[in-house]
Amino acid sequence: MKFRSVHEIHQLIRDKRRHQDHIRAEISNQYYQASDRPLDPHRRMVILMIDGRTLHGGMADRIRGCLGIYALCQKRNIPFRINWCYPFDLRLFLEPGSYDWRIDPQQIVYETPYSQPVARYTFDLPGEEIWDRCAVTRQLRSDSHTQYHLYTNTMLCRKAWSRSFGELFKPSPLLQQAIDENRRQLNGPYVSFTLRFQQLLGDFREGPFPVLEEPERERLIEKCLDKLAELIGCVPQSRRILVTSDSITFLNRVRQLPRTYVIPGEVAHMNYPGESQVFLKSFLDFYLIMGAEEVHLLQTGQMYRSGFPQFAAEIGRKPFIVHTF
Repeated sequence: MKFRSVHEIHQLIRDKRRHQDHIRAEISNQYYQASDRPLDPHRRMVILMIDGRTLHGGMADRIRGCLGIYALCQKRNIPFRINWCYPFDLRLFLEPGSYDWRIDPQQIVYETPYSQPVARYTFDLPGEEIWDRCAVTRQLRSDSHTQYHLYTNTMLCRKAWSRSFGELFKPSPLLQQAIDENRRQLNGPYVSFTLRFQQLLGDFREGPFPVLEEPERERLIEKCLDKLAELIGCVPQSRRILVTSDSITFLNRVRQLPRTYVIPGEVAHMNYPGESQVFLKSFLDFYLIMGAEEVHLLQTGQMYRSGFPQFAAEIGRKPFIVHTF
């Protein structure tokens, strides 16, 4: 985390509050209506909302939001549910582990004050986890609503992430079949390397991020391939090399390096609609990174320092190493 002045932190706190208030008001005005439905304290629950009514971020953003809020609900013995229906139904890829988080859409009430949308987002501020945990906990103490609809990517209860993930999720038959097939292809222990380009190479749509001109793209690809080859040389010969990236262009070039394995499939970002099957690769990447002996992230220039591999490493309790070059 970079150093920030007190003035800058205060400004970011104000920006965060405005951002969250704006999202909550926008969702409330567009999708909720006032009613006199009586509150029911015996049916209180928290529903993690991933429904396309605002931007939810990528897979790591969504899942870490689920894990943190679930852990807080467990401490207060409040029922927790997940309404992940955009741009696909989560149950296509993940099923409940030991805790059943599923909810029938007909049970979700969009009436105030019976229900209340709540927005809570990470701004990478010092002490932010403590502030967010206190704010969410304070909200959950209130009995002025029966359903709390959480829109969040907060990084709460981080020490409990691995345990919470196992309690909440297990692969669906579709995902488990893909995991098993790729592990057969890897055929033994492996080390993972991840590179995140966003739109730099021009083959991935993701927000207002820069796109390099053709000569700069090639220079970046060659620089990353050289660094990756150098790092592969430090990995014992008995280990395969799993390479994941958000760029098909780069993945196609990676195959020329020795011992590398690239997971088949298209690349898509979860903030944008697409065929459900396309998103299988994101979950497959996540589980295979979790299964690596070591997890590495490579970052240079305008490349994004992705939290995806670090999150997978934390869930899988594996070493995580960043290479900035």
